[in-house]
Amino acid sequence: AFQLESLKAVALRMLLHSPYYVSDPAELADGVMVPGETGPFAFGGPVTILVCRGNRGAFHLAEEVKKTAGKGRCSAATSAAVVVIREAEEALEGANAAPLSGHVVLLLYLNEKTFLDPGGAVARLVQVAMDRRIAVVLVHEQDPSCGGVPFRN
Repeated sequence: AFQLESLKAVALRMLLHSPYYVSDPAELADGVMVPGETGPFAFGGPVTILVCRGNRGAFHLAEEVKKTAGKGRCSAATSAAVVVIREAEEALEGANAAPLSGHVVLLLYLNEKTFLDPGGAVARLVQVAMDRRIAVVLVHEQDPSCGGVPFRN
């Protein structure tokens, strides 16, 4: 992915200096796209993202998804309705948990501290989600300064 994005950045800079695009740079305002590349997408309906308290960084990531979900497609109020973030502990194990409906996923942010939470709550909640046939969305942190580790670890 990094290599593709790097090549696209180089191509975009070259194109911006070509005679055609110098006179019409707005045509490249959205950047360049490689054939077969997956472009931006939107959720087909409301999505509930479950986040474990012990999974450090997952809540921030879910907030980024929520913020990005409505960009260019709807108002901030509609975006808030498209993505709902709930604590996994309350949603899956809480006595006062409202029933889950619609498209529900458990966000698992993979970094150097993913399964180091006291009491193993993250592992337990992943198991509960799988038992309830809730999709577990894995996001692997790549940046070592943010706790990223090689996938083999």
